[in-house]
Amino acid sequence: MEPLWSNECPVWFPKEFYWVVGCSYQDVPETPIAVRNTFIGCTCIPREVFEAIGGFNSGVGRVGANALGCEETELCIRASQRWPQKIFLFEPKARIHHRVSLSRARWRYFLSRCYAEGLSKATIAKHVGAKDSLSSECAYTLCVLPRGVFRGLKDTLFHGDVAGLMRAGAIIAGFVMTASGYLAGSVTLAFFIRKVLTMSMGHKLAQDNMLITKGLGGEEHS
Repeated sequence: MEPLWSNECPVWFPKEFYWVVGCSYQDVPETPIAVRNTFIGCTCIPREVFEAIGGFNSGVGRVGANALGCEETELCIRASQRWPQKIFLFEPKARIHHRVSLSRARWRYFLSRCYAEGLSKATIAKHVGAKDSLSSECAYTLCVLPRGVFRGLKDTLFHGDVAGLMRAGAIIAGFVMTASGYLAGSVTLAFFIRKVLTMSMGHKLAQDNMLITKGLGGEEHS
């Protein structure tokens, strides 16, 4: 998926974060390659997959005006967990242009979408496990982002492109916001689970006390 900017790509916008606007952030390969998940805007999935694992999870993804996502990621991971011997293929010849509005090419949207992505990853980790939900993100964080920062700094230092420093800064800021969203989502989720477990244990304890009370009452009556 390639961005079709309403005006033009902002000079500060790093290609490594094209996923913010729903597009591919990697260089297009010459041949099909295996991927963890596809972009839902240009995907063909056999009907048998939906029949076996169900449809999209209604608890994941964008609802209304929020900037959450990852519904296709969660679906693809569930499919891979169901059929570990099968893969999703990225076909470089299948290209579509995704229109990017002016509002999504702004710094404010960039930061909010990164934060929302972190929240989304925390949500799908609850459904499919942290290991599978972050498998691609580890390589992205350790390899793709450092190269992007280095490239931006090199463009500024050796080519006089001041915007290179802005792109490097945007990569760092985007990572920090995404990681913050993931941590916030994980803490919120952990608090919710703990609250549910506490309520459940309290309910069970109340039932046990009621049974004990009834038992004692029965002994006294006899």
